[in-house]
Amino acid sequence: LNDTIAANRKAIIDKFTNPETPKLVAELEVNARALLAAGDALRARQACRDGLELLVPKMFDGLPELAERRENLLRLQTVAERLIKRRETEEAFRALNLRLSGVVVGGRLDQALINGTLLGRGDFIASAGRVTEAQVEEIRAGEVVVRFRGLLVPLKLQ
Repeated sequence: LNDTIAANRKAIIDKFTNPETPKLVAELEVNARALLAAGDALRARQACRDGLELLVPKMFDGLPELAERRENLLRLQTVAERLIKRRETEEAFRALNLRLSGVVVGGRLDQALINGTLLGRGDFIASAGRVTEAQVEEIRAGEVVVRFRGLLVPLKLQ
């Protein structure tokens, strides 16, 4: 058991004292930026995680370049996670299969016909007989803005 612990400790020390670590972290940061620019948020997030795994706060004391790389990777990871969440929300919204078939604007109460139900501002939308998280936020000529999981999504008249 002591040999195993010693071997694990040596592997960890080798990993964090490897002179190639700064170069690897820099490459992972560049890759994460390129992947985000290409719209590949999942792989960008993984590149950030891989780079952050190489860094520990105690390791880069006195090494401002590595501290800056760590902050960059954390920011890039946050951007990637937001993009992933947005895509997942957009996919879930599309899965609701909402159809806007009519809009009445300009009277006392604006109304929209969504999935065969007449709705006003603030109403929750039903899909497949169930009330969803989708809520009518605004009704405009030719479209309705729907709030779904914090995202505002325009629903166009069909």
